Amino acid sequence: MKKYCFLIFFGLLWAFPASSQSADLSLELSVDDNLVEAGQEVTFTIRVVNDGPDTTLGVKVLSLLPSGYDFVGYKANEGTYDATTGVWDIVGMGYGINAILKVTAIVKNSGEHMVLAEVMASDLLDYDSVPGNGVDTDGDGIIADDPQDEDDGDGQIVVLAGETSDSNCLAPAVKVSSMSSNPTNIDGRFKFDYKN
Repeated sequence: MKKYCFLIFFGLLWAFPASSQSADLSLELSVDDNLVEAGQEVTFTIRVVNDGPDTTLGVKVLSLLPSGYDFVGYKANEGTYDATTGVWDIVGMGYGINAILKVTAIVKNSGEHMVLAEVMASDLLDYDSVPGNGVDTDGDGIIADDPQDEDDGDGQIVVLAGETSDSNCLAPAVKVSSMSSNPTNIDGRFKFDYKN
């Protein structure tokens, strides 16, 4: 009996070899200004890092600008970006590589202003995230810099000056900066510090 179990075990290993290669990809999305005027130019920066241990091929990121923006241009240190599909085709990433994409757009006075970015494909297994399964992976409605979400997606929202946002995608504000003690310095602007 032991002989048959031994043969079955090694037969399964031969038929379904375990892949020991993996590439831990993480993604961070940022924007140079979250409070803007309509017609203002903003730049979104997407950074993808391969924390290894292996080189992976077939890396694709999806970040399609929503209706609240007009695409201006992009710069990438790795791969190419298609503004029509929103696909950044990085191709291959070795261990320790930082791939950076900067997408510049003009903010419209209407439309959706939430920008999402997510790793959609990689040839190797990533042990702590699944490509293409959404940005809000824990379902709590928090998208930007949520430590509970997988590390392969992120989001940023831009708010037009003079408007409010009912979006709950940002982490709840723990502290809002107080107004100046000298009323003559008040210019109507407030700074919000979001902390998890």
